[in-house]
Amino acid sequence: MATYYVDGNANNDSGDGSSNRPWKTLSKAADQTNPNDEVRVRSATYREVLTIRVANTTWKADTGHTPIILSLIHISEPTRPY
Repeated sequence: MATYYVDGNANNDSGDGSSNRPWKTLSKAADQTNPNDEVRVRSATYREVLTIRVANTTWKADTGHTPIILSLIHISEPTRPY
């Protein structure tokens, strides 16, 4: 399990998602997470289309933060082999 951070006030998505080098967008976090990972979102206003494809992830506001999410959020069911 990994914990990643998103800060809409960061310069860009080139960080590693750590507390000291957070990603700027929720989409970057959604693309990098694995099952059982946690994403902590910091105060900012997020306007983006977000597709969450990985099940069993936790998304929450970072301690002391109040993010505003004005996004279209799509939670995708994982592809199943037939």
